[in-house]
Amino acid sequence: MRQSLAALAILPIKAGKQPLRLRLDARRSRSTLLPNLPAAPLVHPLLIEPMQTPQTEERRPERFAAYIAARRFDPPRSLLIRAADLAESKDHALDAGAGALNATRYLLSAGFKHVTALDSSPVSQTVAAELPREQVRFVLSRFEDYDYPDRAYEFVNAEFSLPFISAAAFPSVFTKLMASVKIGGLFTGQLFGPNDSWNLPESGMNFHSRSDVERLLHRWTLLELTEEEIARAKPSSARTSTGTSSISSLGVQPTPNVNDG
Repeated sequence: MRQSLAALAILPIKAGKQPLRLRLDARRSRSTLLPNLPAAPLVHPLLIEPMQTPQTEERRPERFAAYIAARRFDPPRSLLIRAADLAESKDHALDAGAGALNATRYLLSAGFKHVTALDSSPVSQTVAAELPREQVRFVLSRFEDYDYPDRAYEFVNAEFSLPFISAAAFPSVFTKLMASVKIGGLFTGQLFGPNDSWNLPESGMNFHSRSDVERLLHRWTLLELTEEEIARAKPSSARTSTGTSSISSLGVQPTPNVNDG
């Protein structure tokens, strides 16, 4: 079974600050680099070649390299388009787990002046060389090794990349990642659920339930939180599960309480 959670969240502002005015409409963001490009659905990587194999840390770099090559010209995902349209300040974004840099390209087209693209694959670094150096800074690093600046980004995007952090390292890395978002900034990303077929002891990955994600983002105002499960046919010898579920929510940044710290 494929199971994933997609989140769009905004960091609450501190007391005494004016709340952001969010544009909660369905307008397509204007694009100069990717004109008239349709949105791509949120698709679990395992449903896409060459990732249709059990996940282990062995040979993961080769699988990621092949995956990046296969996804070079994908359109931006719909969650990214909606989130970028909500950003009122567009100075600096972080594309965490940038892969084929499709999201980085879209963020530039949506008006972000600077994008830091973070990925551990040299193939991703090669793709980044095609983008304007004055706007895109590529960092060749694992999530675990990156030096996250405090409150540096108006927007952090982590598309299907967070689950590949080891379970032991995830709490610390996720805390530092989220602390890099400016007050009033936006975060988008996905986590895989405990029923996901990749959730095996040898995967070297992390998995979270919906309640886990809600706890991780308890200080954030959730604009969307969508859970999806998709069952697939499996050999009779494999474990089986059936059914699909979807939960979505949209929240608006509340006016902070003056007693909040």
